[in-house]
Amino acid sequence: MKFGEDLFISEGITDCLALLSSGKKAVAIPSATILPQFDLIKLRTYKLHIYPDQDNAGRLAYINLRKFFINHYTMLKAEQLPEGVKDYSEYYITTYGRQES
Repeated sequence: MKFGEDLFISEGITDCLALLSSGKKAVAIPSATILPQFDLIKLRTYKLHIYPDQDNAGRLAYINLRKFFINHYTMLKAEQLPEGVKDYSEYYITTYGRQES
């Protein structure tokens, strides 16, 4: 990836796979409560985005990530999911449907 490109941070591998499947560049954090700071610092050269999960853990993860990146001179933009959608993987399935084999 090049400096300044858009990169999406996801809470978990399922959301990350959905982001990648929709053509976005993405990485996953292990969970809402585990923030691997040593790895996260390497992401500060990108335009960072996140679709926070629509639960307390997801909102808390966004707040903690945002604080971390602000302290390291980088912004993290929260993208909004439609109302009633739990996370990006659910959004992807409802938008693009399940692929039949």
